[in-house]
Amino acid sequence: MWNPFSSLQPQDRIVEQATHPLTDLVQAALLYYEESGIKIEFSRNRLHLMRPCVGQSFARMRDGSSYKDLKKLIADGRLVAKLYNPRDFPEIERIFEMAICGLRKYRKKTYSDHKDAKAMIEKVISGLNTAKMLYSPSNVILNDPLWSEQEWDLECSGQEAESEEDRQLRNIWEKEELEEFVRKAAFVWNNRKNKTPIVKSQCLGKKGELEALINSKVELYKCVFKQKLKHLATNGQPSHARV
Repeated sequence: MWNPFSSLQPQDRIVEQATHPLTDLVQAALLYYEESGIKIEFSRNRLHLMRPCVGQSFARMRDGSSYKDLKKLIADGRLVAKLYNPRDFPEIERIFEMAICGLRKYRKKTYSDHKDAKAMIEKVISGLNTAKMLYSPSNVILNDPLWSEQEWDLECSGQEAESEEDRQLRNIWEKEELEEFVRKAAFVWNNRKNKTPIVKSQCLGKKGELEALINSKVELYKCVFKQKLKHLATNGQPSHARV
């Protein structure tokens, strides 16, 4: 699989183990939807999402509202990247650029498969965007003298004041949905590292040991993110706690 951090210099490279929460979530999100049948390739600043048969044509999405939602997600994602770790921002930005390109492209066929592909791409972007709400203005920005609520609005809306519709879009992810994604992402990430076969029923979660494994990873992510939020609120600079 393409490594989004492969272009970093050796001295700047983030270790490949689960030591960087945002990296893990991004990679786990891509892995999770790869397992669902979407092939992900990256080349020349373009993200190609396709079914197992390579070379299928894609059409640009013509839904204006969807494109507006997409611009909103990319703005929020960039801001999260800046807050999280400025050093990683250029590489993380590429990931979100991949996402914005991906949502604008989906399979144009006479059957309903293109709708499924579009839905998958939207979920990938939502997965990449899960960290966003952890850095919401109420938690961090308003406590940081370098940022005001107005500046947040300008950043998120592309130099325009945030509308009520945009504000609702920004709050669309509820706590339960975020936790559900982290559960799935953590499960896929752990199993890929352990080279354990993944089946659909497992991705939905089971009782017993599997659930305990997922829960432990979720709690681990929560702990790290809380530490970062506390550090940001106190010092206005990202911490570099490792998982």
